[in-house]
Amino acid sequence: MSGVGPQLPTVLESTLARWLLGLDGATNGLPAGTTGVSLVFEHPMAGWAWFLALLCIVAFVAWTYFGLQGSKIVRVVLGSFRFVLLALILIAATGPSLRFAREEVERDHVILLIDRSRSIDIADGTAGETRDVVLTRALEDAKPMFELISQSKEIDWLGFGGTTFPLGDGKTDTGAFAQPILSPASADETRLDLALTQAITRSGGRPLSAVVILSDGRSAAPVSRETLTALRDRGIKIFVMPLGSKDPIGDASILSAVAPPTTFVRDRVPVRVEIDRGAYKGALRAVLVDAKSGVTLDTQEVRDGVTEIMLDAVSDVPADVQWRVELRGDPPDLVAENNERTLRLSFVDQPIRVLFLDGSARWEFRYFKNLLLREESIEASTMLLSADHDFAQEGNIALARLPQTKEEFAAYDLFVLGDVPSGFFAPEQLEMIRAQVAERGSGLLWIGGERDTPKSWEGTALADLLPFRAPFNLTSTRDLRVEPTLAARALGLLQLAPDEDGEGRDGDGWPNAFGPPASPWSVLRWAQIIPATQLKPTTEILAVGIPAFGATPSTLSTPIVLRMRFGAGETIYVATDEIWRWRYGQGERLHERFWIPIVRMLAREALMSGSSNVLLRVDPRRATLGDRVSVRLELRDQALTDALAGSIPIEIRDAQGEVVAVIDALRDGSHAHAHWYADAVGEYTAVAADPALDKATAAFEVIRRNDELRDSTPDHQALVTLAEATNGAVLTPTTLRDLAPLLPLRAVTTDAPVFERLWDTPLFLILLLLLPTLEWTGRRILRLA
Repeated sequence: MSGVGPQLPTVLESTLARWLLGLDGATNGLPAGTTGVSLVFEHPMAGWAWFLALLCIVAFVAWTYFGLQGSKIVRVVLGSFRFVLLALILIAATGPSLRFAREEVERDHVILLIDRSRSIDIADGTAGETRDVVLTRALEDAKPMFELISQSKEIDWLGFGGTTFPLGDGKTDTGAFAQPILSPASADETRLDLALTQAITRSGGRPLSAVVILSDGRSAAPVSRETLTALRDRGIKIFVMPLGSKDPIGDASILSAVAPPTTFVRDRVPVRVEIDRGAYKGALRAVLVDAKSGVTLDTQEVRDGVTEIMLDAVSDVPADVQWRVELRGDPPDLVAENNERTLRLSFVDQPIRVLFLDGSARWEFRYFKNLLLREESIEASTMLLSADHDFAQEGNIALARLPQTKEEFAAYDLFVLGDVPSGFFAPEQLEMIRAQVAERGSGLLWIGGERDTPKSWEGTALADLLPFRAPFNLTSTRDLRVEPTLAARALGLLQLAPDEDGEGRDGDGWPNAFGPPASPWSVLRWAQIIPATQLKPTTEILAVGIPAFGATPSTLSTPIVLRMRFGAGETIYVATDEIWRWRYGQGERLHERFWIPIVRMLAREALMSGSSNVLLRVDPRRATLGDRVSVRLELRDQALTDALAGSIPIEIRDAQGEVVAVIDALRDGSHAHAHWYADAVGEYTAVAADPALDKATAAFEVIRRNDELRDSTPDHQALVTLAEATNGAVLTPTTLRDLAPLLPLRAVTTDAPVFERLWDTPLFLILLLLLPTLEWTGRRILRLA
């Protein structure tokens, strides 16, 4: 739309003119909020077009009046009326309007992100003040400045910890400025990146002047590159006021120590220790100690950047023991109370009972069978099945036929299924194996093969016990080197080259010969390809196969060893039958170190179930504060089931043995269930209080999701980097009051003119009626044809 003509505010001051132009609501000739007026056309025409159009109108009018009789002056006057009428119609066709200039201003706003995590309560101020006291005083000193800012900008007061939340709108009921009262600093974690993302999202499309962060800088995760890019793209400056002492506060701590509560004698028990080194700069060691004798069982240096280590030890005596994990520093760190964790373990001297079934005498079958027979702690029954259902049996426990009843299957702690067809089993037998794993805690080890496993198991009762979904007709590949994952190390598995051997890579227990580059004898010549899209959500990958020659790990790696919990038990799938090749020039050492820990771990759950008449389980064994802990009791003796009442009391005891809660487990046949909400951090034991249940127990631990006090050192550099990356500034508690002049003006002024159409105004209506009336009246008076 284009405009012509001069500004006309003086003309429009007339009341009559305003009425004629339909501006009855205007003030001083202009609509409210406008500053000037001009004439514009919705469908403008070029100057030459106007000239031609008007020339045509003149010619038409002259032609219509040229042959008429009468005074020339009268004909000119009447022709003028017709000319003006036609010109007015032409003007109406172009959409004439009055454009009143008007601007709208959208105020920009400032976001204040105020840290409300627990670390803000740390007293590291110059006078022993907490960071929160310093923060509150700085805000109070800067109150006049914030009141000044609120006159030209909107202020969003947001607290943050794990997420953001409003602290108040900064206004009284009458709309006057009022600085919000801070909520308690109680958040268990700080996520600055999430807080910034949520703050930007809250702003929507409103103009944002700046974000002001008042924090100690500690965050569970750094500010991401995506967030920084979003800030830069919108030109948002970050102003920071770091809190806390610049001097590091050194304190290391043990976050958790986990070990299987029941295990076999002579079993190498893995102890997974999670460590927070904090700002501690000295030498640090994790030590596993026998609590009774004080003998050191294992020790490991905690290197910089390490957050989790594995300790292990063996007991040759069947007994209940207490081990203690200690964190020892030189010099000692600040807080000694968080440097110890106690573990209670029970060692049992009984053999692992294994049923091993395979479909052909492949090399892996031969060496794995010999391994089971050679291991003194294992009692194995081995059956080799042929295509016509004949079999050859071997093992140190005679087996005349496959188990047929639940009691016969219950005699085994671990089932090993090689490349055996599922059709060899009756559906009832498969259901019994499934129940043995899910309910009794037996283990299931799959060794994949080229013929039947897993292809023939699709649609069977054991298909759910495979750690991947159908279809099971897997393709294969060759020439892979094996690489363990952190999940395997956390379980104490695949430690083929312990540090004391001097043959392993630095700190990961994996032989140097396995590459990269890999020695030829360590390369798997065949393995199944399990697509990542088929893995079940709870599956853990313990090892991957990586092309040994040429291809990069990130493009063609495939899972080789997978683990999945199923009910009370566990299942592991090994997608190759080429582990026997590691015997080349190495003897049985690597082959044993691969298979024996897997066999022992899978059998532990059945061991914890044992032969007792009652089984008590807690899930999860490691709960976070506020989680619901499920306690399940299984009765295995019918006489006991009949004798017990409808509810069974379960005591929750702390590390000192004090009863902190009593919950009732409601009976449902031979099972009972109860729940307890973890309301305090610590180590606990659930105890079946009824004397008839032999004080059945289950241990568990409650931890914080991310304890803010584990590392009390502020991260000022992270805040400084954030401010510099966005062209912001770093403030102090004393210079916060100087923030106002630093804030950019981002208020948005938009052109919002008001248009008043002229073709539907009283003026146009009057002219359209008046002109033809005058012409017609004149023609009638003069009796013109």
